[in-house]
Amino acid sequence: CEREILELLTSELGEDDAISLVILDQNAPFEMAQIVNKIASKPYNRAEYFMDDLMALAPFHKNKDEQWRRVFLDKFRFIYYKQYAFRAEVLFNSTESSMELGSFLSGSEHFLLELEATNQKIEDRTGLVSELRQVHAGAGGFTEDFVPSQFALPGDYDQRGPLEQWMSQQPTGLQTIL
Repeated sequence: CEREILELLTSELGEDDAISLVILDQNAPFEMAQIVNKIASKPYNRAEYFMDDLMALAPFHKNKDEQWRRVFLDKFRFIYYKQYAFRAEVLFNSTESSMELGSFLSGSEHFLLELEATNQKIEDRTGLVSELRQVHAGAGGFTEDFVPSQFALPGDYDQRGPLEQWMSQQPTGLQTIL
């Protein structure tokens, strides 16, 4: 199946085209999510078929056990291991029904502002009420070949307070291990 999907991507995508949005349909099987994650996890495939700034969406239904959909999105957060990679879960409610939408986005410094604006648009158009359930951030900032502007050594800090505290400690018990 993975080979077939790679062949399909190769035939459908042009020379300079790349995927910027992945939507896991509510009827998509677990195996499809596994294949997409496996394709995206390989650096060559990621460079060939996917954009650096990728969005992935997956709807969840409360009455079904669909933890694997959350894992599908979370794997993108580890595949796109960079500073601006976020995963969020938003619950949309009405008096009659509810739906949860999981999303992943990489490359956006203003993810939370964009998420809030998107949720507001959905509320205005559908009448649903949104509730932000979770937000997970990606990796911290990484600067390749970083050269610090200042170096701090232990002698640059006043060590008297910690040393006095260490010396004032009194043992409260004894443990012997044989």
